[in-house]
Amino acid sequence: EGEKRQYASQMKMLSYQLNPHFIYNTLNAVICLARQQNYTEIIRLTRSLIGILQLILRTDLQAMSTVLGEQRFINKYVEVLQVCYHNIPDVEWNIQEECMEKQLPRLILYPLVENSVFHGIIPAEHAGLLRISIESSKGFVKICVEDDGIGCTKEDIENIQERLKEGKTGGHIGLYNVFERLKLIYEEQFSFSIEQRMEGGTRICLQFKDREV
Repeated sequence: EGEKRQYASQMKMLSYQLNPHFIYNTLNAVICLARQQNYTEIIRLTRSLIGILQLILRTDLQAMSTVLGEQRFINKYVEVLQVCYHNIPDVEWNIQEECMEKQLPRLILYPLVENSVFHGIIPAEHAGLLRISIESSKGFVKICVEDDGIGCTKEDIENIQERLKEGKTGGHIGLYNVFERLKLIYEEQFSFSIEQRMEGGTRICLQFKDREV
């Protein structure tokens, strides 16, 4: 019972980290539009925000979703970002057909996409790649999110991974959130990696046990 209470407490803490973080970023986009007096876009963006919040608040973060459901959510999220930032590309999806109905933790993709956008694509200005690949193999589901933004140095990546293992956010709340949720849900049956792309930018991959196998 004590372990169950601790688990529930940790999941609640992680949800508090995620939801305000997303809302703050989206409301900043609304402020940008208000300054431009672009009322049509404010209405469209607000409607998109309502739809996104309905998905976030419908269940807790312990709930599972499908790849298809997460794809729809991410597309809505990117639409919101494109209103305020000029260089946010459409998401390039590479999904194995048999993975569309696979189960994965709800909102697990959002922090990874946010990391690519705000730490890679926006600072680079010229970046034009935001790719999400999902495949299933040998009883595991593998997800990779990559961009061609400014990227990280090997030292940066080592520091981030070390902080994740130590349970420290180090300014990367989204990545910490994903790592901790995977650890809580899948225990030892998951992996999480960050690497430099040869073409420039960053690739983040996570892999976890397929519950349907």
